[in-house]
Amino acid sequence: MPVEPIIREFKKTDIANFHEAVSESIKEAYYWLPWCHPGYSIDEARSWILMQESLRQGGHEYNFLIVDRRTDLILGGTGINTIHNFHKFCFLGYWVRSSQTGKGIATSATMQTARFAFEEIGLNRIEILMAVDNAASKRVAEKTNAKYEGIARQKLFLHNTFVDAHVFTMLRNDYVTGHGE
Repeated sequence: MPVEPIIREFKKTDIANFHEAVSESIKEAYYWLPWCHPGYSIDEARSWILMQESLRQGGHEYNFLIVDRRTDLILGGTGINTIHNFHKFCFLGYWVRSSQTGKGIATSATMQTARFAFEEIGLNRIEILMAVDNAASKRVAEKTNAKYEGIARQKLFLHNTFVDAHVFTMLRNDYVTGHGE
């Protein structure tokens, strides 16, 4: 039976399961996610989850778990950050636990997160950035029909190294007219 990914807010009871999902994915995700590293601890997972409410209340970030609608299995994470309220744009990120990749989970979660950014926050532009060597993340952005804008030189700082990034964007107009779905 295929998974049915939905996004939801973090709960305090997610700490152990979130840690498990991250730990399973370190080997593959380490290269692309600045916070993901060997030895990612349960205390790091707890701190991350416990700070979500204050980030959300302050309008700084909106992070979500991606879970299977039927089982509540944690499939990964997604969120918007670096929100620029005046210019109405943000960055959107995602990751999927290693055992669940290749199932359309990140694409579905990206569209749900974009819907939240446009409808709930009132943003106009979403930027999706990924290291130029991150082919899987690039495929996700392409599947959402985000528009490719080019390569930003040394845009990301990953594990003490500046790397070039592909830049994809989603605009509210594209979303409203159905081109972004």
